[in-house]
Amino acid sequence: MKKSMLALIMPLFCTPLLAAENSGFKQEGKAPAPEDQTAGYRAVTDLQDTTAVNKLTGLPDGAPVSLMGNILRQTGKQSYSLRDKTGTVRLEIDEKRWQGQEVKPDELVSVRGRLVKTGSETYVQVNKLNKM
Repeated sequence: MKKSMLALIMPLFCTPLLAAENSGFKQEGKAPAPEDQTAGYRAVTDLQDTTAVNKLTGLPDGAPVSLMGNILRQTGKQSYSLRDKTGTVRLEIDEKRWQGQEVKPDELVSVRGRLVKTGSETYVQVNKLNKM
């Protein structure tokens, strides 16, 4: 009885681990040119204020931001480069923020987070990431 219960319960605990291995950024495909970043499904995010990358320098440290663009490449363990129509910014994305999503450079994403300014460097600490 105990062995059969264990056999039934074990897949419930293993499934999230398998999903985590397949999530994150995949360097397949090519990002569209900045002027072509209008395609993609949008729903609730149309009503939200989206910050343009070129406007980040005028915002204070810790400001909430919402960006939409393409993740071009992974630049560090949890560091990525996002480009929108106006420029490029570095993102810091913890593993848990991917939530099982696999993102490629040719896919439009929406990210929400906080602006971090340290010295001359500006980046976004991502709290939420959605594929569009």
